[in-house]
Amino acid sequence: SLDLCNKALQDANYRNTASTNRGAFTEKFTFDAMRKIFGDDHVFQNIDLYEGKGKVGEIDVLVSYGEYALVCQAKSQKLTLEARRGNLPKIQDDFQKAIQKAYDQSVDCGSAIMCGKVELRDSPGTPLLIPRPQHIFPITVLSDHFPALSVQARQFLKLKSTKQVHNPLCTDVFTLDVISELMPSPIRALAYLERRSNYYERIMTTNELGLFGYFFFFILWLDDDTDLLYLDDSLSADVDAAMLVRREGLPG
Repeated sequence: SLDLCNKALQDANYRNTASTNRGAFTEKFTFDAMRKIFGDDHVFQNIDLYEGKGKVGEIDVLVSYGEYALVCQAKSQKLTLEARRGNLPKIQDDFQKAIQKAYDQSVDCGSAIMCGKVELRDSPGTPLLIPRPQHIFPITVLSDHFPALSVQARQFLKLKSTKQVHNPLCTDVFTLDVISELMPSPIRALAYLERRSNYYERIMTTNELGLFGYFFFFILWLDDDTDLLYLDDSLSADVDAAMLVRREGLPG
């Protein structure tokens, strides 16, 4: 129950174990979700990057699909109580620990792979050979729900985007679950990532599912004279209905 979970988290002796378990779950969940979209042959877990004999980075989940690579970093950082109460310095501190750090790691690892100067190895140490990517999509996946995560990412995230390193997707396991359930298609998933990256500065939304719902049902295209598109939460209504049909067996 929720009460038992809260009591467990208050136990200082168990807190680190709980965080480790949440991190392992988030990583495994991301791995399974990406396999559902891209297939088993294109998704790899726990990949280490070596330059010579020294390890220079690690990737929780790596997707290699043609000229594209998705570099996913999973984080178990929870939003602190003070941040939930609206304490801005704590919100920024939590964001830095949960998202900025994971994003920076994704970009650094993706850029190293694209340069071709590192060797990839799986957890047993076996070299992993993949096509050298031309495009990198950094993805951060959280174990907990962060309120208005899209707004926080737009406001606080220090971007390192280039023509080849695209703007990121900052999300949680709940949204990733919906995306992998309703769009298990590599081409459509890559199109979604590319469109939302291209329009990163021109779209305002408080909920990633609103943006996903808009793309899923109406496609996502902005004319050059559209400076800003605001998408409200109601655009996720059809997504919610589709998930209820699939998960709860409701008619539809």
